[in-house]
Amino acid sequence: MTVHSLPLLRIHADSVDSTNDAVRAYYDGNHIVALSADLQTAGRGRNGKQWIGEMGKSVACSVLIPAAALPHGFLPQAAAALAIHRVVERFAANPHRDIRIKYPNDILVCHEGTWRKVSGILCEQVFSGSSLSYCIIGIGVNVLRQEFPPTSGAYQPVSIEEWCGTSQNTRQLSDDLVLLLLEMLSANPADVFAQWSKRLALANKTFTLNNDNGTWLFSSLDTSGILHVRRDGTDTPVAVYDSDSVRYDVE
Repeated sequence: MTVHSLPLLRIHADSVDSTNDAVRAYYDGNHIVALSADLQTAGRGRNGKQWIGEMGKSVACSVLIPAAALPHGFLPQAAAALAIHRVVERFAANPHRDIRIKYPNDILVCHEGTWRKVSGILCEQVFSGSSLSYCIIGIGVNVLRQEFPPTSGAYQPVSIEEWCGTSQNTRQLSDDLVLLLLEMLSANPADVFAQWSKRLALANKTFTLNNDNGTWLFSSLDTSGILHVRRDGTDTPVAVYDSDSVRYDVE
């Protein structure tokens, strides 16, 4: 069974608490389910962070993939990041200059000389006992101009409209993202991983880690999506399992 072989069940709701939670009700093992909503009242990001948006002004979409059709390793997150990058780059004057994928999967845009977060991804695995039942890929994209509360993250949020000055249809973007994500998940995994690695452009970066005052350099990115760094002056790699603990300049 592959992603390409399963039919797609497409659902849109006016309002849900969280699309990642709501999509679970439609799991039957025989469909890929994509559920979007005009509003999330309890949307969430990685590590328990809130994902906040106003009615009809953001893409809030979750795609559920049964385990039997699930690509291995880090491919779901890499595929989602690439799909969002493809959509967002439509609106950039210079995509190579103005858009970045921040490890592992935040999409940043350069707005008035400052890097701001336009999109994020939350992947969740759901088990039955010790067996994986399905994976949910949650996607949030700030589309229309709206008021964002200050965040404690390194990058403040921004909408596509505020960034590039054009108003987009959120439902159309949701549909486009679902189709692009499924296209990526059906592609050669090695090609997707290579594209994701290229967009991350980590090879010459200098890193800092939380609770560590030293400087770290890029060592490798393994096929499970784990970043390995080495302390400056050594050849011993260290795996970074908490992606939120690493900081680097995306330029």
